[in-house]
Amino acid sequence: MLVLAVGAAGCSASAAIRPVAAWTTATPTIRVGSTDMGQVLVAPSGLTLYAFSADSPSDIVCQAACLSIWPPLDVAAGAEPTAGHGPKGSLGTVTRPDGTRQVTYNGLLLYTYAGDSAAGQTNGQGITEQYGSVKGTWFVVTPASTGPPSPTTVTTTSPGGARY
Repeated sequence: MLVLAVGAAGCSASAAIRPVAAWTTATPTIRVGSTDMGQVLVAPSGLTLYAFSADSPSDIVCQAACLSIWPPLDVAAGAEPTAGHGPKGSLGTVTRPDGTRQVTYNGLLLYTYAGDSAAGQTNGQGITEQYGSVKGTWFVVTPASTGPPSPTTVTTTSPGGARY
């Protein structure tokens, strides 16, 4: 079970989770990779891409301490993401409150998870978190994703309940 401790000053991660910085590349190529959950979108690093059910391009909930555990897939100024083998949806970007540009797929903001250390891992699937008064669930993004899966179709492979 994944457990994250929360301190008064912010988020502190357990030894199983390594906080990381955002993945910023000039022109990230999003492609499809194989995992224990089937075909999912992956970052240029090969890590699984996730979305947060509480996020939207006009209301970005994952900020501050959240970003050290869920690094956004960012794109450099003036560049655009590209689709490699597999993704058929719409790639785009959204400007985050800090001014960085985050990659989107069919309107979903894309993140990696600090608990994944190798391609094919989906350790962030199904983690529910609360930021202030907003609660949501993290889910892997598949080539067919257009929004969060309904609660009856979410498959959880790594139970967790982190809160920041």
